[in-house]
Amino acid sequence: MPVWGRRESYPMVVATMAVLTGVFALTAVCRPLIPPPDENDMAYAPGDFVRSASRQSVRWRTLAADPFLEARRLDRPLLLAIGSAGSWVSRSADKQVFSEPEVAERLNREFVCVRIDTDLNPEWTRAVVPVTSVNEGADPGWSVVLAAPSGNPLVWMARTNSRSGLDAPALLAALLECRRQIVLNEPRLATIAERDRLILLDPPESVGLTLQEYVLRLAARASREFGGFPENGVQRWHPWEWRLLLLGGLKDDVARNVDPLLKGPLVNWIDGGLFSSCDRPDGGVVKFDSAATINSDMASVLAWLSVRSGDPWHRVHAERLIDAVLDEFVTSDGLYAARFLNSIEGDSDRRYGMQPRSALGRVSPQDRGFIDRLGLRDPKNESQVPFVSDPGHYLANREAYDRVFAAFKKTAREPRARSGKDYLHVTGAVVARLIEAARWLGDKPRLRRALALLPLVRVYEVGTDDVRHSIDDAGGGVTLGDYTSYADAMLQGYLATGDESALRRGRATLDRARFLFFDTDLKVALNGLQREGDISSPWTALPQLADTEQEATTAAFVRLSAMYAQLDPSPLDRTKEAREVVATATRSAKSFEFRVGGLYHAIGLLMADFSVAVVGQQAVDDASALAHLAPGVTVFPSSPTCRPDLKNPGVYFLRAGRADGPVSLDQARLRLSSAP
Repeated sequence: MPVWGRRESYPMVVATMAVLTGVFALTAVCRPLIPPPDENDMAYAPGDFVRSASRQSVRWRTLAADPFLEARRLDRPLLLAIGSAGSWVSRSADKQVFSEPEVAERLNREFVCVRIDTDLNPEWTRAVVPVTSVNEGADPGWSVVLAAPSGNPLVWMARTNSRSGLDAPALLAALLECRRQIVLNEPRLATIAERDRLILLDPPESVGLTLQEYVLRLAARASREFGGFPENGVQRWHPWEWRLLLLGGLKDDVARNVDPLLKGPLVNWIDGGLFSSCDRPDGGVVKFDSAATINSDMASVLAWLSVRSGDPWHRVHAERLIDAVLDEFVTSDGLYAARFLNSIEGDSDRRYGMQPRSALGRVSPQDRGFIDRLGLRDPKNESQVPFVSDPGHYLANREAYDRVFAAFKKTAREPRARSGKDYLHVTGAVVARLIEAARWLGDKPRLRRALALLPLVRVYEVGTDDVRHSIDDAGGGVTLGDYTSYADAMLQGYLATGDESALRRGRATLDRARFLFFDTDLKVALNGLQREGDISSPWTALPQLADTEQEATTAAFVRLSAMYAQLDPSPLDRTKEAREVVATATRSAKSFEFRVGGLYHAIGLLMADFSVAVVGQQAVDDASALAHLAPGVTVFPSSPTCRPDLKNPGVYFLRAGRADGPVSLDQARLRLSSAP
């Protein structure tokens, strides 16, 4: 038989396979020994998201390098990667897309690539096609925009549902589509973006979406089976939607919607706090990211709910969230916006995910009976995250459960990295919500710890009425969120302590925000400032109506205008611009299907125009005691600086600028106990 027709011998095949297996095994073992690529210029740029590309082959630019001018000079289209280092989606894109050699080569040859950190530049969050991105359920932590050299957006990419993948072929196809639109002069996305800009800046003259209509939308979106408001299979926290419902007295609806989430894997029982999202409505596939803003906002929601429901389960979670932010996010030199782990598809996370056998080996014999109650054998819990599904059993055995979770934490690997440090738009908002939550709970020890964070906010002060974005002055833009977050923290500090300097400073800063960001012609509160000659301005200066991981800046502007007006003897003067913003925003809101709860919560406060003032030597303590009875109502200690028209000791009920009182503290308690 010819040699070429013979079969290879069995020993030869086995030997060949053994050699190949050995080569593959040796490659895997030696891979960690391969030196990483040299660092590029991004290693020294501000922003954790920007620095995370320091070893990529893509030639990234930052906003400081004026990439828009470079794109026009080279006549190249732009790729804008807009994200945060604390976003799981951003990290996935870096690992699975931008690290691919073919992608890097194509981008370097044909595009000007810009990396924009939304922690450092929050005005870029949803800056391009904001209405479209919100309605498609896009993840707020990451998006890619391809734009013509002129700056007109052409193609938009984001993760819009639990099944949408991030891969190199999809980006390469988008690059081809961008080129096609440039050649044919058919900028499809530019048309959509211009339409959205008109919706936000010049809404049609029609009746806007009313508060009642939006609440009905919420009721229709709420999941009766899983809780929350799932978006295309993704479950996230929506604190401002729940605050809106609580403001309307719908505590039972909120409890039914929130409780399933509190009894599922989205609660981080090992480190405390809440994971930000999961890829199934039932919580089965958790993404192990956690944001300070979400945790502090939810602490405030659950504090409010616990007072109204009287359910100790809600109070337990409110306390745990306050502690989580105080313990996990605060460092000696600032407060972090987000923390993150290696929660990328295909990576394991031994800190949170564990098998039942592994869990049994971590706890003492006396506590092993609790392992079967932690959902680790539940086939729907793909992430293998321990959670508590039986509130009654937890409350009856709290010490034992806490021992189990402490043992898990002690034996887990080192904690994850942190991201987004030292930015006022986060620090101020988080401190405000922590103070508010502790005050509503009537929890003096936690309130003292929260109030101790106020100096972290005051380091951002400039002059008598201005603030800066970053205490490091790392090149961030000027945004409305910095001013509202600072004014929010100063307001909550005054409510809890009666510190008149905080009230004066907060008022002055909010007034400066009105001067800088309120557009008199358009009747809107702009998210960022227009900059002469900057082609990004048409997008970054748009009003922000939709909540992301934080309350929208438009909502914060209206809410704080309403609250500060309640502490002012001339409230209509202070709310004039806010009412004009509302008239415009409610017409624009008809184009949003969801995520404008913050705006309607602010509108509810503006419409109610109800607050309580306490005058007397014990005004601070009495005001806090009454605030514990009526979360959601602005209860404040009055003084000559605050309301010089209220002079006699007692409690005053204020509505539309009129004062009813004074009444005794007992009479006020009786009246507030029936408030929403």
